[in-house]
Amino acid sequence: MPATELDTTSWTSFESTLALRLRQLDDPDFITVAEASFVYEPPAKRGLFGRVLGGVFGSDEPVDGGAFVQAHRAGALLYAECVGSRSFGGRHAWTPDQEAALERVGWVHRPALIGEEVYVMGAGADPALNGHVPVGDAPAVAALMVAAMRDVVGTAHPATLEIRFG
Repeated sequence: MPATELDTTSWTSFESTLALRLRQLDDPDFITVAEASFVYEPPAKRGLFGRVLGGVFGSDEPVDGGAFVQAHRAGALLYAECVGSRSFGGRHAWTPDQEAALERVGWVHRPALIGEEVYVMGAGADPALNGHVPVGDAPAVAALMVAAMRDVVGTAHPATLEIRFG
């Protein structure tokens, strides 16, 4: 199987190959896993006082392209994030029940130091590392990414996911 493919025959095989691919990432490569209907939009540009510039139809709201999770390699660490909720300044319209479910499976919201507001890996992560974990924790990162898409978003089968490598 090429390095840019994941086994999507079942959630178990998807999680296993995702963990393997996460371990194999070069710094600063990434993997994004998203809803099939996901629209890739760059993070919103912010102007004076943090105001979003050029959001949906010229409004102050950033574009909500759908739910996604991603991880990237940063030296000897992996950084995992899940699209943030509009309730705290993110771009996705998670319901309150989905927000609670994300936190139950191990995602936490930490105020962004730069960029847009997101959920970061909380389960097993050192809070001082702000969502970063050792590359050896790739299976835990993969499990968290799968839990978000399968259990919170409700994706029925991994074959329907949009997967990007970069």
